[in-house]
Amino acid sequence: MPGHKKLRTEICRTDYDKIERQADLLEIAIRDASVGLNHYTPHGEAMMQLRKDLRKAVNVLGNRPADYFRHNGHMSPGESAMFAEVERKGRESLPEKDAEHPD
Repeated sequence: MPGHKKLRTEICRTDYDKIERQADLLEIAIRDASVGLNHYTPHGEAMMQLRKDLRKAVNVLGNRPADYFRHNGHMSPGESAMFAEVERKGRESLPEKDAEHPD
């Protein structure tokens, strides 16, 4: 078909970066809204599920394991290097936006 574009199989890195930034902002809003909220109510459960689903989606889009969770506490140098490597490999595996698919 003339003018038919081939569909990509992965999100490009620049689009992923935008999504990741917005997901970080949403994560902060969820955390702030959850303070003082009973987690065993429909609202509390919805907030926890949203947080889990958001983390899973960002991981899959970033070519990381779906259950990947970055530890935000104190880490040994080896643990810190492992987390950095997982994130670097995932980001580098995403294609750059190219001339064939200008969005």
